[in-house]
Amino acid sequence: MAVLIKPCFIYDLLCYAGQRFFELGEYYLEDQKDLIYKTNKELEKYNIDDFNLSGPSMSSMCMVLSCFTDNEDIDKLTIKDLIAILKHPKNLYPVVNERLKNDDFLLNDANYTIKWLQDGGTDGYIKFLEALENIKFYKTWVDEALPIIEEECVKLRGKISQYNLDNLFGDIIKLRNEDRIDDVNIFVSFFSHPVCFSLYNKSFLSSCLSDFVDGKMFVQIIVHELMHGFSNNETINILNELVSKDDFLKKTYNTLVEKYSGAEEEQFVVAAEYYLAVVNGLATCDYIIETAKQRYGGCMPLSLIIFNLLIQERSVPVNYNLWLSQKFKSGFINGENIEMQIEKISPGFVSCYEQSLDN
Repeated sequence: MAVLIKPCFIYDLLCYAGQRFFELGEYYLEDQKDLIYKTNKELEKYNIDDFNLSGPSMSSMCMVLSCFTDNEDIDKLTIKDLIAILKHPKNLYPVVNERLKNDDFLLNDANYTIKWLQDGGTDGYIKFLEALENIKFYKTWVDEALPIIEEECVKLRGKISQYNLDNLFGDIIKLRNEDRIDDVNIFVSFFSHPVCFSLYNKSFLSSCLSDFVDGKMFVQIIVHELMHGFSNNETINILNELVSKDDFLKKTYNTLVEKYSGAEEEQFVVAAEYYLAVVNGLATCDYIIETAKQRYGGCMPLSLIIFNLLIQERSVPVNYNLWLSQKFKSGFINGENIEMQIEKISPGFVSCYEQSLDN
């Protein structure tokens, strides 16, 4: 098993497609903004509208492609190859549904994306891709983005070289109730910044973040992304029931989804990330409890409540879905007065969240 950190043009293209119409503020890299604006300008004569503005996110598009190809030779895929794939979205269904049949959360999102393509999204994407081919977008990416990405790959490899990841991956296998983890592929993207997201089969996409995180934090990001996609329908139903019972939890959950585009399973994933960071010596409990107040503006109280239960376990639970279900049925995870529960664990958490709403 190895961690492979490398560039991928086609994922970066999909990230550009998702970012090109956004207001690029302080969180974006200057080189990234310059290249997005430059490419947008070159595309003007092709009358490319914002066909995907209300469509699937860049992470959803990348996930469908990742699942369809299983990332095989994905770094060699060309614009013409992608056009050939998107021309026949119905061909995506059988492959994606078979590969994600045991992953309710990802399957629902992938099927939404494929349906969007079938309902007209394909036409817009093909027109967009043909325009990128005409302006020689690949050459621009090789000349201007790839050198930055390759330098980033070197930095990120250096950040994780001092850590033994075998124990971490073993713990992830237990929580996910799986047999093994093969090679972990980390595809570095120039255009996705500041976002990282998971891909199919223990792979994920990282932005150019080496200047913003240390080695421990990058390992924690790896843990986070590898935990995504663990949840089943029962686990998501638990979340929905909890949110329906408590006004504060409902308010914070809406903030997570609407302001930060957090996934349904996000708080469960973050709780596992916190837990594995502590048991593997990447962070202390006190550090997690304090920094959780600031993460996403403090809108994930449930993640800290679940983390507090996880650290009481004598060993890493096998089957996180089952563990969550048992804790919910036994009343340890409940939707009764979440404000009081979170303040007992992390005093000041609620006020930090309320203050973040003003920013």
